[in-house]
Amino acid sequence: VSFLDGGTTLGSCTLSGGTCTFTTSTLAAGSHSVSASYAGGPDVYGSVSDAAAVTIDQATTSLRITSSANPAMIGGGTLTVSATPTTATGVVAIQSNGVEWLSCTLSGGSCSVPLSSLAIATYTFTATYGGDANHLAATAPAFTQVIAMGVRAAASNGSGSSSTTSLSITVPASTRLGDVLVEIGRAHA
Repeated sequence: VSFLDGGTTLGSCTLSGGTCTFTTSTLAAGSHSVSASYAGGPDVYGSVSDAAAVTIDQATTSLRITSSANPAMIGGGTLTVSATPTTATGVVAIQSNGVEWLSCTLSGGSCSVPLSSLAIATYTFTATYGGDANHLAATAPAFTQVIAMGVRAAASNGSGSSSTTSLSITVPASTRLGDVLVEIGRAHA
């Protein structure tokens, strides 16, 4: 038995005990006119069913914002917006502290933007998705991101058997906002 949406074949199934079931996920949101066509067999005439009106609703979409690091060092980090279901397509607009900031295009259910242009501060991001033919519009919950002055330093106890470790960090005088993020790695000889 073949199933059709208007004149387009959707697929088929094999009769067993006089019935068969066909399942598809390819119908786009909207109204469809679906019918079944049976070609017939030995001693059985073929037939076509009356068309049934089928309405497919747009899928509910949800968004989530994540970050590669929080806090992120100034000049680095990435903000990612993920959509569920991952089949959602289209543009996501990202707002920073209530003002349009950047946009990105969903691919495979997510898109990312760099945080490198942001100054030292705390930001509240939201994201809005306008939807597409098969997915409803959505807004992500607010996400707080900290951009901090980053200092990387290696600690060393010098030579000998001293157990004292000293570390000197200089932060530029222009640093006025936010926190200073210190990353300390062990120096290897």
